[in-house]
Amino acid sequence: KKIVRIDAAKFKTRFEADRGEKLDWNAGRADRLKDLESVDAYPQVFMDWAGRVDVLDGRHRIANAAAKGMSIKVSMPNRKKEGDIPSDLVV
Repeated sequence: KKIVRIDAAKFKTRFEADRGEKLDWNAGRADRLKDLESVDAYPQVFMDWAGRVDVLDGRHRIANAAAKGMSIKVSMPNRKKEGDIPSDLVV
């Protein structure tokens, strides 16, 4: 896997536009993350077969960083092009 830093707010906007759903869909989980200063695991993101950004794990961690105006490190598949997230989301 590759580790990259993304603009969480841009990713959230793109995810919600691509998917038509909220990134932080579970209010209880989102509330528990609000007071955390950092996360101990990288969210896992990728581009699906249709070119939409998606999250395998860590939706609420990304949404939490977006709400705080932060960038966040994420992991993505270690493939040359396929599965890479759009470069405009990478910080």
